[in-house]
Amino acid sequence: MAMEFNQMLYANYQRVAYIHTMDREQGDIDYSRKVADFLQVDFTELQGNMDLFRALVSGEWDERFIIVEPGQILEQKQFM
Repeated sequence: MAMEFNQMLYANYQRVAYIHTMDREQGDIDYSRKVADFLQVDFTELQGNMDLFRALVSGEWDERFIIVEPGQILEQKQFM
C-alpha cells in the first residue's frame, strides 16, 4: 500500500537532478541516486553556481528577479 501511495505521489516525476553548486559531497550524490532508483526515474548531475542566490541575499536584484510590491497583484505575464 505504501508503494502504491508513493507511485501516485511521484507519478509525474521524470528525474532526480543533483545540482553541483559547492564542494562535491559524494554522500549526497549517492543518496540522490538512491532516491532516483527508488522512484524509478532518471538521475542526472548538473553544474550550477551560487550567483543567483548571492544576488538574492545581497539585494542586487536585476532583470532575473520579479519584484512585487505590497498589495501588487502578481500576474503570469510577469514571468514571460
